[in-house]
Amino acid sequence: KPRALLLADVRNWAFDINLRDMAEYLGDKFDFEFWYAGEKVPWPDTPQNPYHVIYSAYHRWANVNQIIDYTRAVGSLRSRWFFAEHPGAPTPDVFEMVNRYRGFHVTTQDNLKELQGHCPNVEYLTNPVNMRRFPTPTPIEGRVVANWNGNAKHTNATRVDVKGFYSLIQPACVKAEVPLVYAEYHTKRVAPVDMPAFYQQANLAVSMSLYEGSSNSVLEAMASGHALITTDVGNHREMRDSQMGHLGDTGIVLVERTLGALIAALQNLKQKPGRVREMGLLNRREIAERWSWDVWVEPYCRFLRKGMA
Repeated sequence: KPRALLLADVRNWAFDINLRDMAEYLGDKFDFEFWYAGEKVPWPDTPQNPYHVIYSAYHRWANVNQIIDYTRAVGSLRSRWFFAEHPGAPTPDVFEMVNRYRGFHVTTQDNLKELQGHCPNVEYLTNPVNMRRFPTPTPIEGRVVANWNGNAKHTNATRVDVKGFYSLIQPACVKAEVPLVYAEYHTKRVAPVDMPAFYQQANLAVSMSLYEGSSNSVLEAMASGHALITTDVGNHREMRDSQMGHLGDTGIVLVERTLGALIAALQNLKQKPGRVREMGLLNRREIAERWSWDVWVEPYCRFLRKGMA
């Protein structure tokens, strides 16, 4: 089997979980090894024992960009912006960077539209969910319990709050009198193996991000049977429109990024626990049928093979 090197930033967080799921589903087609940009470990590749393909889960790790062999590498953009401190349409230097890779994928249709016509190697691949990790929907019924999971201290280079946890989500849940359970990277971290049990404690995911690509926490909560209140960023509208097209209904509520809009949405759903349950099951079905690794194995296999010189 071809040897593939998968690059993440830190162990047991979003990118690493994505890549571990990839290795689980494609392990019969590739031999996978892992390397972490955040660890001071020597680059493992050697001319005598090279990898057939190198997959970088994110494009912006400087120590990787200086040493990676682009002639057998594929890359990815997992955020909305290539450079979050300079949001806007990609520039010629971004096109040049993308075209260094033999293949490059994005996780939103908006990003695909921006790159098509400039980058012949670009394609759309979603950020799939491993449904094996979420075998049963949340048991919460008859009441509404909100959940959030992420890095609450995440700011961009201009110090703008990206996730809105302290400024929007916590105060809105207090005002709407909706219980909130959360996992926070710095203060209340939950190990990946315990995340399925974490999602079983709630039935309504809340995301008030300034921008996203394809949010792991949102996708996992939906896979666990949660309804969703979220800002119109990343692939949230794509998933809502997909549900409406395939299922005729949606479990996703899009709101403005304001405290008042979130409070109103929480208060509305708080009065409708039965509807929240229906929305959560719609979301779980949508993830299983259109956004899971069971659906995306072959497209990712073809993508990795693009990197094989």
